[in-house]
Amino acid sequence: MKPQTIILTAALFLAGCGGGERTVEIEGTFAGFEGAAVSGVRVQAQDRDGAAVSGPDGAFAFTVRKHYAANFLPVSGVYLDPVSLYAEGPDGAAGYGAAMALSTSGQADPALLVLLPEAMLAEAQAQLDSRGAQCGGVPGRAFAHAFLGHLDQIAAQDRFRRAVADGVTGQGLRWRVEQLLMGARTDCGLSEENWRGDLDALEAVFDPQ
Repeated sequence: MKPQTIILTAALFLAGCGGGERTVEIEGTFAGFEGAAVSGVRVQAQDRDGAAVSGPDGAFAFTVRKHYAANFLPVSGVYLDPVSLYAEGPDGAAGYGAAMALSTSGQADPALLVLLPEAMLAEAQAQLDSRGAQCGGVPGRAFAHAFLGHLDQIAAQDRFRRAVADGVTGQGLRWRVEQLLMGARTDCGLSEENWRGDLDALEAVFDPQ
């Protein structure tokens, strides 16, 4: 084995050993489906320690403790490490999103969450279930389906538009919806024309020209 190969192998091995824990500061805001601030809603990090309740202006902030195994990480140790978020509101309303962060950062980008009403989520879930149990069995997929189905109405709300105007705040929400959409591509038998059209619609909302 060449010396350069030995050095690279050793570096990758060291990057993949150990693991550890760090904290990340999460902050964000809600844009309700009707455009108003959403207060008193519990937001939590999925599969992580950390939660908060939104204030009168719809804002929330909390600290997430992140545990990682550090298996086969890039030698630099820098990679995109989003924190997936889930919000549970009154009367069965719910929202999904993410706070975008780098593996080396203690502060995530501001997150945006949209709370969708239970009836809307139930309708979307029924549509997914009609495609098969595998299609509808992923938490958050009904939210993504409902979000895409009402995208024009959501994007028309002033609070939502102001939140995404900086080009940063809405990217976690976009990322989470895209992840759920791409997972449904196979599970739900979505045609390429269908899911590519959804991606184009998201781009038009979150990256307006």
